[in-house]
Parts: sequence; C-alpha cells; structure tokens
Amino acid sequence: MVISGTSWLHPGRRSTSARPAQPEGDVWGRMAMGRMLAMVALAGCGSESRGLVLWEPKADAADNHVTDAGAGPDLGVEGSTADAGGGSPQNEAAAICGQGIPTGQSAFASVVGACMLAIGCDPHIFQTSISECITGNALQAAGSFACLSTITSCTASTNSFYSCMGVRYATASECLGSMSACDAVHNLAIDCHYPGFTGIVTDCARTGFQCRTYTDADNNSRAGCAVADPCPLGRFGAQQCSNNNLYACVRSGDGGVGFGHNCAGATCSTTVSGDTGCHFDGNRACNSPGSVACNGNTLQACTLAGEAFNYDCTRAGGSCVAGDGGTSGCVSPGCSLSSTCKESCDRSSNTLTVCVGGAPYSVSCTQYGFSSCGTDPTGNVYCSP
Repeated sequence: MVISGTSWLHPGRRSTSARPAQPEGDVWGRMAMGRMLAMVALAGCGSESRGLVLWEPKADAADNHVTDAGAGPDLGVEGSTADAGGGSPQNEAAAICGQGIPTGQSAFASVVGACMLAIGCDPHIFQTSISECITGNALQAAGSFACLSTITSCTASTNSFYSCMGVRYATASECLGSMSACDAVHNLAIDCHYPGFTGIVTDCARTGFQCRTYTDADNNSRAGCAVADPCPLGRFGAQQCSNNNLYACVRSGDGGVGFGHNCAGATCSTTVSGDTGCHFDGNRACNSPGSVACNGNTLQACTLAGEAFNYDCTRAGGSCVAGDGGTSGCVSPGCSLSSTCKESCDRSSNTLTVCVGGAPYSVSCTQYGFSSCGTDPTGNVYCSP
C-alpha cells in the first residue's frame, strides 16, 4: 500500500461497454477517505489506484473517459515516515508469492465479499481498487466505513450498498427510455441519462429535500435531488456543500438550482487544497500529513488532511513491510513491494485477477451476483450487474 493524493466519492460510473462522460448536472463529486486526499494503495498492485473517492460515472478505459479524481495512491510512500513507528522488511525467501493468501478463512472471505460489493454495486467510480481494498482491509481502516464493511448485497433494504450510501443502478423498468423521472412516493431521483448503462437512482429523502426533473444544457432529460434553491450565482458546475449534502449548481432561468446527494457516512467539506467533496473521517488526527509507516503488521497512514487510517495487513494473510527509501506496504508472504502483479478482467468467464499483497488472485464476478466485468479509465477492474 502506498499513499498519494486523491479523494473518495465521485459521480456517474462505469459500464462494461461505455463509461459516460460527466454531463452537466452530475453532482456526485468526490468522497475521500477521511478528507484525506492522500490514499493508500497496495504494494505490488499493477493498477494505479485513486484512493477512495466514491462517485464518478463508470466506463471502460477504451472509451477515453477522463476523470478528475486526481492522482492515485501507490501503497507505500517513498521518503515518508508515519506518526507511529516503523516496521522492518520481512524475509519471506522460503515462501512462494501467493501461497500465503488465506483463501479458506471466513474472515478473508468476508473482506473479499465486502470489497467486491462496495466497488461493484457503486454505479460511480469507487476510488480505490479491489486489490487495495482487500490487501489492507480498507473498509475497516476507520469507523466511518463501518456501514460498507458489512454489506452483503447491492440493493437490499438492509446491509447493502444502497442502504449505506443511498445510490444504486437503475433497473430496466425504471429507465424504459431516456426520460428521467421522480418517484414521488419514495422521493427518489431516477436519472436515466447515462450512455452505456441504464441509469442511476438517488435517495433524495436522505438529503432532506425533494426530487426534481430538469433539462440540462444539452437538452437531456435529467432528475436529481434539489438540495439548494437558489444556489450561489457565479459558481455553476462547481462542487459545493450545503449542510452534509454535496451539490453542483445547474442553471435555471435567471439563477440556479443545486442538485446533489447526501454524503451519508462521510462529511461534506472543502480541504485546504480546495477540494470540495464527501470525505470519510479517519480514526484520529495525525501530525505527519502524507506519510505511511508500519506499526507491527498495521500500515498506518496519515492523510494530507492530517487524519489517521489503519490498514490491517493480516486479514489478507500479509505483513507490513518497510522497504528502502521510506516505503511501507502490506505484502503477501513471498511477495515484495516491487511486485509486478496487474489487475485484469476476463470477460469470457467474468473473472477478475486482482493483486493481494502483490500476488495474483482470481475472483468470479458471478459468485457475487454480477453479470460482467470491466476496466475503468485508471486500469482498475470491477464487476457490474
């Protein structure tokens, strides 16, 4: 795992055939792990991870969709030292890289399941890779992730991605055409203008405001939660906070209306670097922003916002290793911080290859209720309904 700058929750996500560009009125913004804007990436993972930013439309890398989520993490930060003391490189010369992954343990299976669902159920780009999520048990790195760490489905009324975050993929029956709509009974925004997949449903009840339909600048039918009416003039399209709702201003007549979503378990805020988004809080404040170090087999990360996250390397069978130049990371037995493992998607079998502590590990999308897999613009893989 390596730390670098980025954030966590972003709008409109991927599809296995096309990740849509972000149309006007997409207001999912970023959710950062702990306002952190410094993310932990797993050692030896070939994909470039972006850290936990939760929402931006998914699309395949081949579609040349460019995100604004910022640079991605690289689990193991060169030249950094964390608040909590070091660890030392471990000698795993007798082990073969990958043999130490605890595939038969229920604790490991629960980590894999939660990570697969958190990333696959999110209709936006979840800004950390499956590899990073599993290797460092990332969904339990801070209390703010508690809800996501125990999910068992995408859309159930409890213990699901939707019950935690208030957003899901729209069903075919909800988006029969390109017309977006409001479900007045349940106060849901059903936004069907996402080329490449059906659409996105947002629970407006969580915002404390009502769903509205509108027409965007390209004359597309849209629906969203109107969380700010009016919104500040002169800031159309910019991410802004209102209470704990993240929104963007959409032109309406002589003024504007702010359409957005609730930050759920995160906090809507603006960082010192000017990044406004939904930011997950760390466990405590820390004094060495941008640093990582081993404390036993826990990788301790201090984000650029000065918040601490603790990544347990042992849940995936790894250990925390301190390498040359101040790098630290979670590494599987027999693997190293310089592993060349890369994520991939085999669409013929809907199987992902992810990197657990630098070791290749295969995961079936079908096993978790998904029908396909894909690769997002940063090279990270995911499953889709």
